[in-house]
Amino acid sequence: MRVIVARQRTSTTQCRVLTDLTVALAAACWLATAAMMMAEAAGPTWADVGAAIDADTSMSSFTFIVLNAEGEQFAYYKNVSNTQRSTTRLSVASASKWVSASVLLRVVEDGDLVLDAPISTYLTWWNATSSDPRSRVTLRNLLAFTSGFTSPSVNSEGDPCIGDSSYSTLTCAQQIYNNAVTSGVNQNFYEPGTEFYYSGNHMQIAAAAAEAATGSTWAQLFSQYVKTPLGISLLSGYGPVANPNIAGGLFILTNEYLTWLQKIFSRTFFANAATYAIMEADNTPTATVDIMYTPVAGLASPQTWHYSQGNWLECQQFPFAAACATINAHSSPGKFGFYPRIDYQYGFYSVLARADIFQTRAGMISVAFFQTVQANVTILAGHASSSSSGQVSSTPVPASTTPVPRSTTAGPASTSAHSAIATTGRSTATTGVHAASATKTGNSASMLIPASLPLLCIATAVIIFFSG
Repeated sequence: MRVIVARQRTSTTQCRVLTDLTVALAAACWLATAAMMMAEAAGPTWADVGAAIDADTSMSSFTFIVLNAEGEQFAYYKNVSNTQRSTTRLSVASASKWVSASVLLRVVEDGDLVLDAPISTYLTWWNATSSDPRSRVTLRNLLAFTSGFTSPSVNSEGDPCIGDSSYSTLTCAQQIYNNAVTSGVNQNFYEPGTEFYYSGNHMQIAAAAAEAATGSTWAQLFSQYVKTPLGISLLSGYGPVANPNIAGGLFILTNEYLTWLQKIFSRTFFANAATYAIMEADNTPTATVDIMYTPVAGLASPQTWHYSQGNWLECQQFPFAAACATINAHSSPGKFGFYPRIDYQYGFYSVLARADIFQTRAGMISVAFFQTVQANVTILAGHASSSSSGQVSSTPVPASTTPVPRSTTAGPASTSAHSAIATTGRSTATTGVHAASATKTGNSASMLIPASLPLLCIATAVIIFFSG
């Protein structure tokens, strides 16, 4: 009997110890929960991005969409309907350059063009004599805007023949070629590969070479490589058909542009992986290429962007720093404010969609606005890899999966990968002339922890108590 009593007294002591342990553990769990909730509250939210959009006075109306490998993370509509992205074609102006370069590089992949072959290989009227510096122009030079051709005047979009339906793409290219002065006081052409000059002339010539090499019109090439495989609607494209503006003539739905941008982001557009490296390499290194004319110089904060193949390599420093090449952020802002962008380091892409034909330097205004919200967007949508020291790694993190947005509304499946607004996770919404929806699926686990942690800890304590 004494032994049994003794065991009962020992069990009572154990129970008291376990009870104290349970209370302590529960208290620790609640304290941890409170700390995590405070930490989350201290960080930025999509509502902060929405507030910045509301406060912005530089742009009257636009749509701003952010996506990553998991789908759409944020969509905000300022003074526009949330259906505009799927119903209204915008003139994306220079955002056409990125798409056009992708078409031309697909022609290269198919073997009809060679990136470093002289353009005289494809255009019979082009002088191939070595004494003429134009003989050394290549497709790589043309897509990098270092071909040596300039424009009739600074800030010109190129030769007046571009987009003029009385010309063909080939005859317009020949006029650009004939107007080049290679020496003397009126010189307007420079040694290929030595000067960067932002102009539509380069791509008009590149398209002419592609048409001559393939026997197809630009409209047919665009349909073959972009329009048909990506399901882009019939009315979207370049115009006029005979002589489209290759560098700035694309009219397209925002969702359709996003469909193309996602293909670039997810590495599913080109047949060869090496083509992405070609399109995104720095083609204007400071040591060898002078920047003769760039529209980026007009940004409020001094910064120097370099150029790849039909797209910018962004750098928010002046002068261009080597670290910018590892940041690996690419874009192609248009004259009317349409601004597509891919950030490979942090693993997200975005479009600021608008077409303000009356605002001077609308494209750079869109860029300046994005830079005010960039830090918060990077935190909320990015997937940067971190080192043990807590510093962000400089290694780019390309997407490995295809974004599949999730819609909260029932209905038939859309043919566009970006027609639905993803609204899973936390969301913010406002009424009136604009509406916002946001999702943070990439970090959804961290949002569940504050609610689940105390329950998990208490359950663990109960198990310990009864197992004792």
